[in-house]
Amino acid sequence: MRFHKKRLFLIAAVCVVTAAVLLRLGLSGGLTVGSVAVHVDIEPGTSYQTLAYDKDVLLVSGEGVCAYNASGQEVWRIQTANTSPFVDTEGKYLLIGEMSGKSFGVYSGNKELRACKPENNLISAKLNKNGYTVLLCEEAGYKGKAVVQNLKGNEVFKWYSGEGYVTDAALSDDNRYLAVAQLMTNKEKVYSRMIFFDIEKNEQIAMEEREDCIIAEVRFSGSGWTAVSDSELLGFTKTGKIKYEVGFQGRTVSDFNIDNPNNMVFAFINNQNNTVLEMYDKNGKLRGSYAASGELKNLTVKGEVVLCSQLRNLMYLDPSGRLRKTESISHDMKNVQLFGDRKHVLVMGGTTANILKIR
Repeated sequence: MRFHKKRLFLIAAVCVVTAAVLLRLGLSGGLTVGSVAVHVDIEPGTSYQTLAYDKDVLLVSGEGVCAYNASGQEVWRIQTANTSPFVDTEGKYLLIGEMSGKSFGVYSGNKELRACKPENNLISAKLNKNGYTVLLCEEAGYKGKAVVQNLKGNEVFKWYSGEGYVTDAALSDDNRYLAVAQLMTNKEKVYSRMIFFDIEKNEQIAMEEREDCIIAEVRFSGSGWTAVSDSELLGFTKTGKIKYEVGFQGRTVSDFNIDNPNNMVFAFINNQNNTVLEMYDKNGKLRGSYAASGELKNLTVKGEVVLCSQLRNLMYLDPSGRLRKTESISHDMKNVQLFGDRKHVLVMGGTTANILKIR
């Protein structure tokens, strides 16, 4: 999912200029902005992820991570040898690791703050706003291990999972609390377990089990935790008490974004391939919804702005579910990403990309 990584931003009215900065990703790997060429080491057919970071957008591929500004200029790049990189961002911090690998780095921009080589293969890794990391690793004789490191790379907490497979984890912004999601199995059923720890006291403080579901993502959101499974959205206090539960009533989640706790967006798709978007606030209350005939893709959310695509149409919605603008794009859309400034959006196709400005 994600990866990663987120502030509340109010926009009273959103409109899009029909033409903005045109970027072209040529077969030679060159990215052009108007008549200015910016070289990008991306081969034809290479898949890449995009993430917002600071005011820029990151392009992530097996070649590394490149940051581009809203003018289409390359700001910096980090070369990696990772064939399957994963990236997480939080505030000014950036984490780059390799899926199932044994190394990762923490950066501020393209400046490496520290490099780490865990003893075992990484399952995933996440940052908090202070640059602390929570690592989920494989561990012989166990079904996983969670390790918390501070910004200097010193280990401050470790926990071994003997019963369930660890699926995700997150660390609170004050560095004190940790939430870990597990997938539990026995002969009769599959269920998920959430475990909450007080790192300062080095103890488990709460546990919650949910039947017939798999928790896919856990996030800390200011005053508590948000967890998403294939069947429900859950809110917890910092110490692990349930605040709200939102069931999906058997509907299939095709995509979701919980970066903004007051504008959490879920896309539900039915057997006819029609999609419903639902937006929830920090208390699990429905803010609005939007129903579309056909599949909606490329969901991206920043503050109060919700973007998605349908065929060659880029759609802008607000949290009430009102469609503010539809923009026709001249090419297929493989990826859509709002810039960190929340004023520009990158729309990427196979060989072409557009930057549109939001006013």
